[in-house]
Amino acid sequence: MENYLTTTFIARPEDDGSTIELKVSRIDYHNWIEEQEKYYNCKFYNKTNGSKTSDRKTKNEEYLRNGYTPPPPGQKRSRGKLGYIFNEAGFTAFVNKDSEDKNMITVQYRRKHTGHEPGSNIDTTSGTLPRFVMEFIQAQVEKSLTWRNIKHMLRLDKDILENILDSEDYDQLPQSVRIDYQHVYYAMKIYLRRQSQFDPSMVTSLEKWGAKIMQERGYYTSKNLDRFEEGMFFFAFMSQWQLKLLKENRDLVCLDSTHKTCVDGAKHDCYLYTLVARCTTTGKGKPLGWMITNSQAQYPILYWLKWLKDEHGYIPSRVMIDDSDTEIIAINKAYNYVNNDPSTNIFIDKVKILICHWHVLRAWKKNILTKLTAKTSNPQKTLREKKAMRKHALSLMMNMMRAETPLDFDLEHEKFETWCIDADDEWDSDRLYLYFEREFLSKREKWSQAWRTLTMYIKAPSSQVYLPSLRRQRVDVLVYILWSLVLPDLMQDHLCTVAKFKLRRMDKAERARLARVNELNDEEAYAMIVGQEGDIIKVLSFTDPDESTVYDVLINVDDDFLESCTCLDQQTNKSPCKHMYLVNRVFNISLIRPQASSSSSLPPPPPSSPSPSSSQQQQQRVDVMDTNSETGGDLSQEAIDRFVDSFELLKIEAEKTVNKKRVPVAVINRLATQFQEATNEMRSWNSSTSGPSRTQIRY
Repeated sequence: MENYLTTTFIARPEDDGSTIELKVSRIDYHNWIEEQEKYYNCKFYNKTNGSKTSDRKTKNEEYLRNGYTPPPPGQKRSRGKLGYIFNEAGFTAFVNKDSEDKNMITVQYRRKHTGHEPGSNIDTTSGTLPRFVMEFIQAQVEKSLTWRNIKHMLRLDKDILENILDSEDYDQLPQSVRIDYQHVYYAMKIYLRRQSQFDPSMVTSLEKWGAKIMQERGYYTSKNLDRFEEGMFFFAFMSQWQLKLLKENRDLVCLDSTHKTCVDGAKHDCYLYTLVARCTTTGKGKPLGWMITNSQAQYPILYWLKWLKDEHGYIPSRVMIDDSDTEIIAINKAYNYVNNDPSTNIFIDKVKILICHWHVLRAWKKNILTKLTAKTSNPQKTLREKKAMRKHALSLMMNMMRAETPLDFDLEHEKFETWCIDADDEWDSDRLYLYFEREFLSKREKWSQAWRTLTMYIKAPSSQVYLPSLRRQRVDVLVYILWSLVLPDLMQDHLCTVAKFKLRRMDKAERARLARVNELNDEEAYAMIVGQEGDIIKVLSFTDPDESTVYDVLINVDDDFLESCTCLDQQTNKSPCKHMYLVNRVFNISLIRPQASSSSSLPPPPPSSPSPSSSQQQQQRVDVMDTNSETGGDLSQEAIDRFVDSFELLKIEAEKTVNKKRVPVAVINRLATQFQEATNEMRSWNSSTSGPSRTQIRY
């Protein structure tokens, strides 16, 4: 169809007013009509005249399907024409009673049109798209294609464009030029409404969505909060898979809010709240729970978090937010009451609240521009001076963010306060300090590194946007997009990583850890492993020069992957540390839990010789390492002696072969190739001090 739209031109018939008559076969009539509609860029409708129009149309359709049926004996024949197939102004199609072949239809029409010229530029631009073009757009939208995809499909050939531009005949254009963004937008909007709006009432539609989510093994909750504010509600949902990942990655979760994503039944703006956690399996941030509300108050967030805690037992260790007092209050009320007693109105840090550095820096930069200005008594400051002053103020504030201990924070805060006092003669620095004291000083534990045990984590806005232009749609449209489009994409991406079609994504800190491990040669890497006790491999510290600090890397022997390490880095960030990367490199043990086997339904294999268990294999790996570390020189010399002896025997056999008149050429060539490969491998080892490549990681 797209080829037809880009190569078929809009027809512009001659306007001479003459009547044209032709014969069309009954069997080919429908196809002929469709071709004429496409050719003339119009639509023919059956508007048969007469008092019994409906009955006449039925008979005409029966004739087109089955052919002409003569009347029963004794029944009076109708006069003249047997019946109109079409009858419009200037266009008729009929079968005469005197016609010899009743399967031939007579078509009469005139090309003259009053008030417009079919196919003209003005007529094309002012009219609607032909039905077959709209059906094409609708079909592409149903395949989840967007305007960008459809636009690429309809790109015109360069030769066609050159011919049109050279001829300057802009009345003869392909059908595809008429399709623009608005046509696709309209089709997308109609399609989304059909798929998502189960009822004209938004409340009823959301109830049906809740039943659908539950039927598809998901969870949802919805509540009317009219007692706090008229019309306030929230609708929260997630899948079983999301809940599982949420519990597995409960250490740090981000509560993200997106404003004006959709509207409620009264056309009021709604807000989307998302729980985002970095998945340890894929290394990517994943939305693991959604909540939609039409209020920015604390109550929808509070009831949502209570539902997660009470119904599903989910309590995170740390929650990162975007500097919202409303979210802080809701989190404290949901998790941090002393003894879970709301009557005390006292909070403790059972669930620690962190403020995202990205949002903090954005707020600081915005307020430095507006509050750190030159005083009216000394306004003559150059642009360079203003930039330098504001840059210095931001650096002082960032030093408080980077402070490693509370004492360091106090020192940096004192420096900032002193600078604001000293600069007050020429600059309104007191306004900046009052803003900082009011908005950030009291909650320094939530954003300064001195009270945070994890490395600096900046939560940038989500880069994945689905249908960004459809933001004024109803809530159930957004529910459809999240549940039916976003969630399957997330699950498929996760599956590809677990099945090892994709590599696990590493962040900046993980790449630095891997680089540190790859700096070691093989001898140094083996020397870092000091032993094994059951399912624990002991690894030396990378930072202790005395080599007295040893960490334990735990192996999950059932699934054969590295589960954890006792170092502070891994315990804090819950991601692979240097010691785990080292064990992965030396013993080729996976860093992530492998996908569960799907072979349980297959018949058991025939009995064979027993194979060692995973724990035995791990012990054998370290036994080999221990043997090499204790008697490495003896083993190396033994291997070299064996290699030299084999080579001498090979030379003897080769000399015998040379003296023979007939030799197996194919066998000799195959052996020569193998010897050449062995020579290249030995040359590579002899010229390298680091052994094989260390950049390949087994996930």
